[in-house]
Amino acid sequence: GSLYGVAFSGNDWAGQCVRIQEVPYDGTNGVIQKATIRDIKSHGILASGANCKNVRILDCDIAHSGMNGINVLYEATISLIQNCVITNNGHRAPEGCSGINLCHGNVNKIQNCTITNNTDKGISTNSDKYSFITTPGCTIGTITGCTISNNHVNGVYLKPLCHINSFTNNTLIGNPDGIVCVSTSRKGVTGASYVKNVTNNRFRNNTNSQLHAHYNKAVIHVGTGNTFTGGKNAVLALAGGTIKIAGNNNTIQGSTGAGIDCNGGTVLIQGSGTKIKNNDSAKLNSNILV
Repeated sequence: GSLYGVAFSGNDWAGQCVRIQEVPYDGTNGVIQKATIRDIKSHGILASGANCKNVRILDCDIAHSGMNGINVLYEATISLIQNCVITNNGHRAPEGCSGINLCHGNVNKIQNCTITNNTDKGISTNSDKYSFITTPGCTIGTITGCTISNNHVNGVYLKPLCHINSFTNNTLIGNPDGIVCVSTSRKGVTGASYVKNVTNNRFRNNTNSQLHAHYNKAVIHVGTGNTFTGGKNAVLALAGGTIKIAGNNNTIQGSTGAGIDCNGGTVLIQGSGTKIKNNDSAKLNSNILV
């Protein structure tokens, strides 16, 4: 089934605006395109269950949902989220909600989206334990060409067992942290988390850090051509977290704290042409391997 060019609005909606649950899409159907979804009390779009797959969300405007803008749950798979504006969601949640949230769900590609001013994260994942989940964790194949800005907690947040395979040509501005990758959650879930192929991105004035890997088995792989400007710490590896800068021509500049801070973590610089300049403290700790 498809929805094209529809508009939903109004606080009289008690539940999700568009709910996609246990529908056996064949990969060509399941398109939500040019929908305007505003002022919904719960999630703007909810995809739930393993039989919910190959859904495409295109050219949509999702704003002022009470919970998450797009929520992908319980082994559902979204094949593509493209050209969407996802903003100002989560005002009904006491701790805030995200623009796009995955809870044991998967998204193949997020492309050319604007994700801004949501009350928690821009893009978040959740891997808390549920007895009915057969494949725990979340995977995002690619995030590319997106602007992720001014979200209230983080730009992108990965919990244990959650992965991003490629993060390219994005702009992250004005979030408290740009990308955060952790391998142990407050609820005791543990497992590897990683972001690969962080290439040709612009990180600017994310308040606390631009990249943050926390705990063992949390790894961020930095490729070529990224700029990290402003904020307190550009590259932050704590308590066993690892950031590998394998690509060339990355620039770390203008931090009010450290260009690289690895308090109990490791930063491995393998590529050539990495510039660390005009930071209040160029490097902290001894776990920087060049």
